[in-house]
Amino acid sequence: MSRCKVIAAPAAEPVLLDDAKTWARISHADDVEDALVSALIRSARTAAEHYMRRSLITQTRELVLDQFPLACAIRLPFGPVQSVESLKYIDSNGVEQTADLADFDVDTESDLARILPRFGEIWPIPDEGLNKVRVRYVAGYGDDGDAVPADIVLAIRMHITTHYEHREDFVVGAGVAELPSTSKMLLNPYVIHQ
Repeated sequence: MSRCKVIAAPAAEPVLLDDAKTWARISHADDVEDALVSALIRSARTAAEHYMRRSLITQTRELVLDQFPLACAIRLPFGPVQSVESLKYIDSNGVEQTADLADFDVDTESDLARILPRFGEIWPIPDEGLNKVRVRYVAGYGDDGDAVPADIVLAIRMHITTHYEHREDFVVGAGVAELPSTSKMLLNPYVIHQ
């Protein structure tokens, strides 16, 4: 079993507040409305990331596994992966070890990045149990919205506008809101299938 979590959230969003307000035709300045639109931006980004299984803005993630795969690669969800920072595991003595990344091939070119022992190397032998292997990595298209594909940004804008106009159906902070069907259509080509 595996779990992937965000360790360091993006420092920016793919859509700026002024851009979202322009798209939603909000012309007045109001701190309450700005807070609502900012929350909608974060929610729309998160919903798009989960739908596509892809990271948009640079963020640090950690994949947690119970063990190393027997005869295949570790697949890193929520790419594109920029770099792998560390691969740690609990050894047979119950001590956390940091593997030497030089012993592994890291494929950051594929949509679903992979880590595999180099020829002649094998996976370390971890202690048996839960949450024994941790891979920390940096993912996302870049540090700001300019690096994110235009179709994804458009889908996020549409999501923000839809939920702004129909806010009675959306509760800020209550989790990821459902993506509008038009947004899904724009995001579908970017969905990473495992």
